[in-house]
Amino acid sequence: MLDKINQLPITLWMYRGTQNEYHIGPMAQDFYRLFQTGVDEQSISTVDPAGVALIGIQALTDEQKMMQEKMKSLEEKIKEMDVLK
Repeated sequence: MLDKINQLPITLWMYRGTQNEYHIGPMAQDFYRLFQTGVDEQSISTVDPAGVALIGIQALTDEQKMMQEKMKSLEEKIKEMDVLK
């Protein structure tokens, strides 16, 4: 999921017919191409980007936990190597 999130272009844009009302986010076509959610590629529901963001947060949390465990293991190995000197 993180790979898909990282492939999603995020742009600054305005709705047609508006002036000085900018928004930041993905284009509907790109979002649909990557996540296949919603009715079509012409719009994005408000719930789907939130769901993708939450899945991304969960994936990052899992990665962080794995990296912390790996770091702890490496720190223990370093301590063992220092004791053997």
